Amino acid sequence: MSNYSKPLSKTELLNAIAEASGCARKQVRADQVLSTAGRSESSVLGVSREHFELANLKLDSGSLFDDMEELGYARVAVLGDRARRDLFAYLDPIGQHIKVGDVWFTVIGTLQP
Repeated sequence: MSNYSKPLSKTELLNAIAEASGCARKQVRADQVLSTAGRSESSVLGVSREHFELANLKLDSGSLFDDMEELGYARVAVLGDRARRDLFAYLDPIGQHIKVGDVWFTVIGTLQP
């Protein structure tokens, strides 16, 4: 048996980094994410603030969640570009609401494409 192991995928690598750094990263599959203007079949991730830096994700508009929102498990969301387009087309999503499963979230930021 060889000591060689196959390289990690990007997802596996991000998960390993997140776990080693104490960054919470949990993927949740949602049937649909809804807004008043559209719907998306995007994946939903529950993450800590460190995830954005570790994954090299850049803010496009609005803000990332702050310490109080993270500690209080606030129902806030930062949308990726595809989810933003699917859910709001050309509307400004900041301050709008989305529904994931049966839970409503307020959009506080969007990420660069």
